[in-house]
Amino acid sequence: MESWTFTAADVSNTMEESNLQKILESLKSKGFLQATLEDAEIVHYVCTVISVRGALLVSICLSSLLRRMGKEDVTIAIDGSLFKHHPKYDKYMEKFIATLAPNQKFQLILAEDGSGKGAGLVAAVVTSLDASLLHS
Repeated sequence: MESWTFTAADVSNTMEESNLQKILESLKSKGFLQATLEDAEIVHYVCTVISVRGALLVSICLSSLLRRMGKEDVTIAIDGSLFKHHPKYDKYMEKFIATLAPNQKFQLILAEDGSGKGAGLVAAVVTSLDASLLHS
């Protein structure tokens, strides 16, 4: 563990914790030895603001895609440790997407190794295109 760092995992842990004393203890264990309860409250607030803003930005893009697709029911697979470990990120996204695309039915699911599967899909499409071009 490095002193004076604050990672996405720390944001998730801070959001999971509502006890300011525990947040303060966590800050001190990260090297912020002079931190106070007021600092812990500020850190919790900043983590909340950052989390809500991040979820909103992603949700704006996804809701736009949902509206353009016009499908009745869409499953959105999301990969990443933030979505997986953050205690409220999925709830924020569900709320924002439902607000921004009110007539769209959707569900968010965690997709393990989405980038690896996506790379495999792209490779398969390219291979298929190469084969069809060779036979034309």
